[in-house]
Amino acid sequence: MRSATRVVAALAIGATLAVAACSDAALDSTVVMDHVVIPAQPWVASGDLVDAGLVCSSGDRHSVAMWHPDGSPMTMMEFAGLADKADRSGLDVWHVRRVTEREYLCDDGTGAFTLREDATGPTNRATAEVVGGTGAYAGMTGSCVIDLSLDENRQTVDMVTTCELDLGTTE
Repeated sequence: MRSATRVVAALAIGATLAVAACSDAALDSTVVMDHVVIPAQPWVASGDLVDAGLVCSSGDRHSVAMWHPDGSPMTMMEFAGLADKADRSGLDVWHVRRVTEREYLCDDGTGAFTLREDATGPTNRATAEVVGGTGAYAGMTGSCVIDLSLDENRQTVDMVTTCELDLGTTE
């Protein structure tokens, strides 16, 4: 099943960033990335920040690491077993409590950024924070809310990640 993820980034843009964009006018900071939920999840971004060259337009998203809420490592096999148990109980994968790091690698070579997703509540919502970046995203910070929509078969229909980000200074 094809699933789409949209990341909508509302960015806190500082004066230095406005200078980098060559304008004092505020940019529409909506960035949407659609991708297929597979091990390397391709995504495509759009919005003023992409048009201004401040955010790359496409890349791959993949899992870097996963932990139990207590900080102990969680393997993919263990996660699959817990997800299966949740499914058999009539729940969905977001009821499996875990913390996951996901890297968003840009196709254009400008860098990557990593989000740490905290899915430790029994809802279709998680939180995330930027925990690292390379290249153009080395100074990025921020936090996100991830909302998951499911169909009647508890399959992923849509995932929307809304972030408040600061790209850091660019000079």
